[in-house]
Amino acid sequence: MYAIGVNPWVWASPVDDEALAELVPRIAGFGFDAVELPIERPGDWDPVRTRDLLASHGLAAAAVCAVTPPGRDLVDAPREVVESTAAYLKTCVDSAAAVGAPCVGGPVYAAVGRTWRMSPAARSACYTDFRRALRPVADYAGSGA
Repeated sequence: MYAIGVNPWVWASPVDDEALAELVPRIAGFGFDAVELPIERPGDWDPVRTRDLLASHGLAAAAVCAVTPPGRDLVDAPREVVESTAAYLKTCVDSAAAVGAPCVGGPVYAAVGRTWRMSPAARSACYTDFRRALRPVADYAGSGA
């Protein structure tokens, strides 16, 4: 049987420790099995406290959801933006590991809603840039750091 989960964004933004303390018991009461945990800003919720809160209500962490507002981009962006986005994603990896979530998801290549025209050559270069920018994050996640 598949676990059925929900993201607390249904009810609150930002999702922080206070929101989770209120919502997790309700989520369990609604009969969900798991929670997807968004990270708008690192530090909004404490991973250890959240892990314990979920466990006390019989819920699993389904995933950590990377939040990519303007300025969180891995492609077609200045080097410092790419580096800060990679650092943010490593924080997501750390949080996922701490709460026991099996994955970090989200549109991590660029800010949500960001679109731009690309030639086939530019698209190919964008794929190359994405792989190059994401590789250190993937290596970090794979290292168990």
